[in-house]
Amino acid sequence: MPRNLTYRPEIQGLRALAISLVILAHAKISGFEGGFVGVDVFFVISGYLITQLLYCEHLSTGNINFIGFLARRLSRLLPALVVMIIFVELLASFFLSAIEFEEQTSSILFASTWTSNLFFAFKTFDYFAELQVKDLFLHTWSLGVEEQFYLLWPLLLMFVFLKTTRQTPHTSRLLMMFFVIFTASLSLSIYWSIKHPIWSFYLMPSRVWQFSLGAVAFFLVEKFTERGKKSSSSPLAQRSSFLIAILGLLLIILSGVFMNTKLVYPGFWALFPSLGAVLVIMFSRQNLIAKLLSHRVFVWVGDRSYS
Repeated sequence: MPRNLTYRPEIQGLRALAISLVILAHAKISGFEGGFVGVDVFFVISGYLITQLLYCEHLSTGNINFIGFLARRLSRLLPALVVMIIFVELLASFFLSAIEFEEQTSSILFASTWTSNLFFAFKTFDYFAELQVKDLFLHTWSLGVEEQFYLLWPLLLMFVFLKTTRQTPHTSRLLMMFFVIFTASLSLSIYWSIKHPIWSFYLMPSRVWQFSLGAVAFFLVEKFTERGKKSSSSPLAQRSSFLIAILGLLLIILSGVFMNTKLVYPGFWALFPSLGAVLVIMFSRQNLIAKLLSHRVFVWVGDRSYS
């Protein structure tokens, strides 16, 4: 396993695809009602990148600086969040009536503290009050899930590392943990999708299986990379990787086109865009898909996808 982080511009391109789907869905562009699946892609990417970051830090230093990790996340994410909240509040105070302003900015405190997913999961909406479901900070729910993942994931990895006697931890222990989390979280997601669909959509426990998929993808990518260094890839292997990466892109794009808000989501349906993201991450290295996603336009959009 490498001790240094590996920059992959094609993953930034995948971010660009994800944010494009989300924007198309929110803009109510015909044919992209299911663009909300872009958030699922983001969760898988986060699982991949954060696991890579934490694992490489442990290999290099022998531990994980939990406070330092959180500080880096805050310094990267907080400025854009603050600017957005201030900008939206100013515009809302200018364009909305007092009643509209109160109804549509009621989640501001939760949005400011990355807990808006909890606010929307447990808030009782009055379905006859249309303003309540047009909260201007509704989109920050996914940031809440991300931040809660940032709190949980380092602690889980640190626990596994402490239980491992060797200097280099056995990846099998980590993979077993990811499998358990994946199974339990996906089962909870499917159950909540039936019994408490709002919980399933907004709460981190029913979403963490997607981060686990990204974590597994990290270890599989590194394993394939090490194997590729020892023996040159055959044309058949390269062609197969290219076709699998295309399948991954199709799973994401077709999910954005054919899924809709009438589905019981996430539950089982979220597997399609999530597995699509895993396939792109695993099989888009050094082929035409990687070149496409690494185009400077896609990378530029991906670099700014959070903002």
